[in-house]
Amino acid sequence: MTMCRVCFITSRNIMRLKLQFSFLLISAFTFTVCAQKTQSGWKVLNESAYSIQYPSNWTLDQTGAQGVTFVINSEPTGFSDFKESVNLIIHDLRGTTINLDKLVKQSESTFPATVVNFKLIESTRLKDSGEYHKIVFTGDKGKLKLKFVQYLRVKGIKAYVTTFTAEQSQFDSYKETGEKILSSFKVK
Repeated sequence: MTMCRVCFITSRNIMRLKLQFSFLLISAFTFTVCAQKTQSGWKVLNESAYSIQYPSNWTLDQTGAQGVTFVINSEPTGFSDFKESVNLIIHDLRGTTINLDKLVKQSESTFPATVVNFKLIESTRLKDSGEYHKIVFTGDKGKLKLKFVQYLRVKGIKAYVTTFTAEQSQFDSYKETGEKILSSFKVK
């Protein structure tokens, strides 16, 4: 009788374990699908080293002009010919000792010499699927008064710098979209 009871308990436990395992598999699948979900009306650029999402009415340029990996441009607003944009620059760090702290320090020290009327607004370390640094600043390019939001990431021997650029007068109109694009960037 004890033998049957043990068999019954074992069978019952096995059934419970199967149910728990099935639940875990379904949960993991649901999490994976939700984590990769594209925002409605957005496109995905999915490359071997990274992915990014952007609105379908923005245009993607991967020609590599001016040393950028890509530029995603908004539609012109009619206020000017300037297009708000998000770009990516990938730096090869082989042979250097640059980490995220050094990259941030180097960027912040370079801006005043390269950006006319540079003003640092924010410099913050953040984490989501990995550690990155957010820098917000303003500056001028010719007659344009611009505002920039830059996310800096280091993974392995590569530094990934994504930058959202907008006219200061239009920044608040594009801020939410620009930050969603920047936040969708994932290094693989």
